[in-house]
Amino acid sequence: MVTIRPKLHHITSPAVGVLDDRSGTITAANASQVLMAANTERVYWSLQNHSETADLWIQYNGAAVVGQPSIRVGPLETYTPSFIDYRAVQIISDTAAVPFTCKEG
Repeated sequence: MVTIRPKLHHITSPAVGVLDDRSGTITAANASQVLMAANTERVYWSLQNHSETADLWIQYNGAAVVGQPSIRVGPLETYTPSFIDYRAVQIISDTAAVPFTCKEG
C-alpha cells in the first residue's frame, strides 16, 4: 500500500511596518537627484513611473544617468526590486516634471 501525503506549502507572513513616502517629480531634465538616502534599515521599496511617455532611470550609490549602467523604469511601469540594497538611490529623466510614487520601508 502506498501512502500519499499532501504537499505542504510554507506560508510566510507579510512584512509589516511603516512606509516612508519618497514620491515627487523630476526637478530638472538630465540632472540626477537623490531619491532615497542610504538606509541600513531598508527592507522594501517600490517606484512607480506615472508618465505615459518619459523614462525614469535609477542608480545605487552614485549619480544616475540616462542609459546604462542605471536601471530603466519605463512609462507607467513599477519597479519593486527583490534584492534590497541599503545604499543611496538616485533618479534621473531626460524630461523635467515627471511624476513618480516611491515608498520605502
